[in-house]
Amino acid sequence: MYTIELKHIKIYGKHGVYEQEHLYHAPFEVNISIQLAHTINHITALEYTVNYEWVYNTVVTYFATPYALLETLAYDITEAIHNQYSIASHVTINIHKLQPPITGIQGTVGVQYSKAFSIELV
Repeated sequence: MYTIELKHIKIYGKHGVYEQEHLYHAPFEVNISIQLAHTINHITALEYTVNYEWVYNTVVTYFATPYALLETLAYDITEAIHNQYSIASHVTINIHKLQPPITGIQGTVGVQYSKAFSIELV
């Protein structure tokens, strides 16, 4: 089984529950893991895998729209990946807010969403 990964994507967005979070772009880090469900051991064509560029551009597109909750953002990106790539049997996404608006915090906050999809093997 293959797992496609995009790691340490640095991106800016206006996500959060506080009004001021929608005024300025804040830094985020995104990690995505996509398991492929097929019996092909030697992949030689893009049609049998996931295009990294498409996934990255999808993240950029979703980050352009402010979300109140990272949970909703993670869900929407996961569904978009599966809708584009029916061979994606399992998607995990981590989104971390690198500068959360929490007084005194020295660290990050974030969400991880993981979903398995029922699909037929190719």
